[in-house]
Amino acid sequence: MIKMKTIIIYFSEGGTSRIVFKTLSERLNTDLIEVRDLKKGMDL
Repeated sequence: MIKMKTIIIYFSEGGTSRIVFKTLSERLNTDLIEVRDLKKGMDL
């Protein structure tokens, strides 16, 4: 039997969401992935 695991994927521009989702992930025992803006800080 295959056991599936929950994952939380989030984006945090200022850092506040990072704290919230890290705490949530720890309490729910899930994997956590942060989506990052690769264009931020680049002159395009």
